[in-house]
Amino acid sequence: MKGEEIRDKSAEEYDISTEIWNKYKTEHPWNINSDDKDRSTLYWGIENPEERESNRKSAYITEEGKKRYGFDEKCLSVGRNSTNLDYIRLSGDIIFNFSARSPDGRQDKQYDKYSKLLESLSDEDKRKVYQNKLNDCKEKHHSPENCSLLLSTGNLQKTKKYIGDDRGDTFLWLLDSYFKGENEIILNHATPELVGILKIFLDSFKVENSLGDSIYNYCLEFYNVKDNDNVIDKLVCSGSKAINTPERVCQYVDLALDFWKARTPSSE
Repeated sequence: MKGEEIRDKSAEEYDISTEIWNKYKTEHPWNINSDDKDRSTLYWGIENPEERESNRKSAYITEEGKKRYGFDEKCLSVGRNSTNLDYIRLSGDIIFNFSARSPDGRQDKQYDKYSKLLESLSDEDKRKVYQNKLNDCKEKHHSPENCSLLLSTGNLQKTKKYIGDDRGDTFLWLLDSYFKGENEIILNHATPELVGILKIFLDSFKVENSLGDSIYNYCLEFYNVKDNDNVIDKLVCSGSKAINTPERVCQYVDLALDFWKARTPSSE
């Protein structure tokens, strides 16, 4: 019975669960409410008609969304599964990966790596405090505060996972670097057919004459986070650095906790 419970939980895909999709519907300024019949007022809509009979969930772009992000017929892909712009989709994402060791014990995950680093802290009191904080982060790995929508067209999930070690701060650093024209690493996993679509999407967040503010646009639209207390700036700075010391674990844990606190309903 226990094995069945473990399998069910691992197969749940929390970031696209019904609970979290309902959260996505209400938290964003563009309100992707699939029950709203006036699709022209929405940037994204849930339940692509071709996927309604399956368990797969994604948010598809609307005509209003195409205008919002600057898409037009010139960026249509001739590649597989991309005969029109309706294939531009969002899916769920876990922002900060604090997953623990798998039930079979064969593979360490992020939580275990960070916990091992904390063991070398010489200050015992501080070590206990941050181990407790890290435990809190592990509990929030699957939580509404730690889920967001992310463009799936263009393989941003792979970039976040394999280049950024699935770290939320490194993903923001990659975005910020692209917005400022410093590098295009964020495009690394996009196929040649879809890289143009990804660039158009990302470029829609750029602030003309103030590229450093572009990351704030993205964070407000997809995370409902304003840069209160410079949390976004701190995350971007942290994202460019390795987590290879106990001090860096402490910084990263604090930033994740601050980020979750900063997430606010779009109505505020």
